[in-house]
Amino acid sequence: MNRHAKKLQTKQKKHQVRWPHRVGSFPAVVVSGTFGTPYIVSEITNGSLRCTCKWAKYNPNKPCTHTLACHQDLESRRETRPGILSFWADEAGAERQHRPMTRLSNGLWATSRKAA
Repeated sequence: MNRHAKKLQTKQKKHQVRWPHRVGSFPAVVVSGTFGTPYIVSEITNGSLRCTCKWAKYNPNKPCTHTLACHQDLESRRETRPGILSFWADEAGAERQHRPMTRLSNGLWATSRKAA
């Protein structure tokens, strides 16, 4: 993946996720932490998210920071085990964490650790 996973992780933390209807019910509005621009994030298929930002338009198979912010927000609100996501550029890096992991796209993995 051309973009570094840790840079994505840092940038997504600045965004604010708003759920117009109820938490986890897409579409969601993600307000950019940099410019305050709102973007619409929709669920397209079984957990796969799509954003209206320009970066996502030209890179449809890679998650943007707005979709990662939605994943993180949902993870932090889980009832059974609220967690914090970390992002990894390869499967080996994610596996070394010995935590639950999910493949978000080609070249990006997320691991979850229990929130304090």
